Amino acid sequence: RLIVLPHRSFVLGGFVFGFIRGLGFGGLIGRYKLSYDIWGSAVNVASRMESSSAPGRINISESTYFFVKEFFDCTPRGQMPIKNRGNVSMYFVEGIRPELSENGEKKLPNADFWLKLQVVRLGDVEDYAISLLEEKLPKNLYYHGVKHTLDVYTQVELLGVQEGVSTEDLLLLRTAALFHDAGHIVDYQTHEEMGVKMVYEVLPGFQYSKPQIDEVARLILATKMPVHPHDLLEKIMCDADLDYLGRVDYIPVAAKLYEELKERGLVGELADWVNMQIKFMENHQYYTATAQHMREANKQEQLRKLKAWRSEALGGSAKNLLG
Repeated sequence: RLIVLPHRSFVLGGFVFGFIRGLGFGGLIGRYKLSYDIWGSAVNVASRMESSSAPGRINISESTYFFVKEFFDCTPRGQMPIKNRGNVSMYFVEGIRPELSENGEKKLPNADFWLKLQVVRLGDVEDYAISLLEEKLPKNLYYHGVKHTLDVYTQVELLGVQEGVSTEDLLLLRTAALFHDAGHIVDYQTHEEMGVKMVYEVLPGFQYSKPQIDEVARLILATKMPVHPHDLLEKIMCDADLDYLGRVDYIPVAAKLYEELKERGLVGELADWVNMQIKFMENHQYYTATAQHMREANKQEQLRKLKAWRSEALGGSAKNLLG
């Protein structure tokens, strides 16, 4: 596990601190008198960071600097020799970057600091959500599986950037994409509602505020059929969720959805499915200008192919559309 290991000691004039970001191990040692300790090469380097610091200063290694430089102003201090590690670069932390601090005073983090940190931590949310889906989604979700979630996750970011949404809105869109089909773990027909319940249970642990979770929940529910998006964020969610309709891989993706629905008794024979898809695509629209530009033309081409197959099927000469 990747951790940050601090070392601290008291000297005349105040505390000195040393930090390094690296791997460490911890556990209980002793037989009769137990104590908890941590050890490893990173611990040794952190100790050297501390001993090379100055009263009232925070001394960090280069690996830590690259991790925090977007949040804190740091001053390079040169290098020091570390046994078995060679020369290690050191930096003093001078304070929070002015634009991320209250009143630009470099002391207390402001709202932009915490939002920026949330964006960094989105990777943890992604790891949690994808691991959960891989472990618990039913194996016969041929369409609504992990790949679909990752497709939507990628597409909301693309659409969000192109449509010019704010950093926080993009964070919430991406979070909603990760959980928009997670409710399938609980129930197929009401998966949106189950996904909403899930985010209220999970996201507080990742430091999402109540208003942020409310927004994520709203975006998940926006994908419930039939869709009626009311604002730009809901439009982005809906377009990302049905992005495949206008992609070149529409037919194989649609085949997975057909297989999934047929196994649940929610669709009949292939000809019935094709008629349903034709009607659905004729009534479907992409809501954002970006999706319209990227996908509408190819969606019409896929619709043309479906209609051509239907005509051939009626004439008895159609091949297996879905392979």
